[in-house]
Amino acid sequence: MSVLSPLEIARFLDLGYLVLRLEDVEESVHDRIFQTCEVLYKGMSSLPGSNVGFNLIADDLNTNIPELSEIHGSKELNGALSSLLGPGYFRYNHSFIHQSSSSDQSYHKDSGLPWGTRNGIRSHRLNWAMAFYYPQETTIQLGPTEILPGTQYWTIDREKPGATAGEDRLDLRFEVDGVDSNPDLSVRDARLRQNVLDFDAQTTPLCLEIPKGSVVLVHFDLFHRGVRRVVDDTRFMLKFWYVRTEEPQAAEERTRHTYQSEDPRRELVLSSCLDWLSVPVDVEESQQETECDENDGDATLVARAYKLAQVKDTLLLRDFASDNEALRRAATQALTTTDDFGLETAFANARSDSHTVRMSGAFLLGEIAKADDKVLNVLFRLSVQDPEIDVRVTAINALGRLTRRSQDLDDSDFDRVIQNLIEVISKSELRSSRRLLMACPTRQAAYIALLCAVSSFAPHSYRKTLVHLAEFIDSELRTEQDRYAKGTAVELVCRLAQMGIPSATKCAIQLLRNERVNSLVQYA
Repeated sequence: MSVLSPLEIARFLDLGYLVLRLEDVEESVHDRIFQTCEVLYKGMSSLPGSNVGFNLIADDLNTNIPELSEIHGSKELNGALSSLLGPGYFRYNHSFIHQSSSSDQSYHKDSGLPWGTRNGIRSHRLNWAMAFYYPQETTIQLGPTEILPGTQYWTIDREKPGATAGEDRLDLRFEVDGVDSNPDLSVRDARLRQNVLDFDAQTTPLCLEIPKGSVVLVHFDLFHRGVRRVVDDTRFMLKFWYVRTEEPQAAEERTRHTYQSEDPRRELVLSSCLDWLSVPVDVEESQQETECDENDGDATLVARAYKLAQVKDTLLLRDFASDNEALRRAATQALTTTDDFGLETAFANARSDSHTVRMSGAFLLGEIAKADDKVLNVLFRLSVQDPEIDVRVTAINALGRLTRRSQDLDDSDFDRVIQNLIEVISKSELRSSRRLLMACPTRQAAYIALLCAVSSFAPHSYRKTLVHLAEFIDSELRTEQDRYAKGTAVELVCRLAQMGIPSATKCAIQLLRNERVNSLVQYA
């Protein structure tokens, strides 16, 4: 396994991307994948508006493209993902084949759950990542992916009117106004340039020209977009999601390294992310002094918040409880670095009349609090009873992360967490998503939280509770309609089986028998 060096990890956390050459994958594998992508897209175009056609290019890609097992099995890819997300990382059950076209995408972050579904508050800590795989050489003419390097820690206000989807977009009207397909390319380019300038004048877009068969690992929250194609050839990009299931472990390497961030406004957040991952890298302080004002853009607000966190300035607590979304967002992230400095304010936020302030309280409890009765009761209440789904999802995520790092949980508290997440699943209601798929954000988040809880403890721990959990999942999987919840539940069953839970082993065997699927390529 080709693990990343500390400096490679630092660069990824600074810029938000890393290009990998899959040297252990034969060129012919990329050719076959490219050819199958062409067949799948032809099949989809012959079934317009059909979920059957859509399924050819989404989610079930391993069935449709068996050669992808060699991509997923690459030492370079697995080593990099293990370095960033830990060896227990999970490939989430969402993937997609993107084909470049004559249209331009707007700058966006992927939604935290599939198809525009929000997943609570985005974290500066590295819990999710994406892989962009290109089976062909990708040039400017073919329509590459364009990124805004280093923007994974900055974003836009999403509480404003119209910002209802989970993809945080720099321009909510880019596609609505038809700019994406405007025949006057200068109009498109001018609008895109203005989007970047309005967001952050110091950021320079980067088009990723990629060698054939390469993978770009991307921080999940990096702003990016698909660029228009200007030639007749085809460009495919296959996207995969990955999630951390275990807390970072201290690095074996004792040698300290130094790294210079490419933007002084990212120095403090970068340093905190490296510390959380226990990567032995010190971020050099630049000689450039950054003036921080609360009326500035998001990059400066984040730098300001992390500076306040260094000295535990009470202004940070004021910002944390503020109705100003940008100030509160920056303060929420910075407070994760201050031990329990923001703990009492987090409890107060969790009782706020504002659902977005309640979200910030739940988020911070999940990042810094100890798993005592007071904390657990607050998160249990918010995860099940809160009227706002964004608050419920945030609290569910907080429970997963709190349990993941609480190695001293006694049997009763662990059982209470599991029972609460089971209650969330039992009370969740499916609804039709953007792609007419049956889905439920709380259900998806609860299974991820369960996966984090189970993956963090020794096989002999909490056995009675784990047996009950396996039996519950076995019964749920028989009728599960949310494909993303089901994908995580299947992984959960497999990990329980590895832990020696007999009912999970039985369930895993039955799943193997029931889930035999013939490739959909034959129908294309």
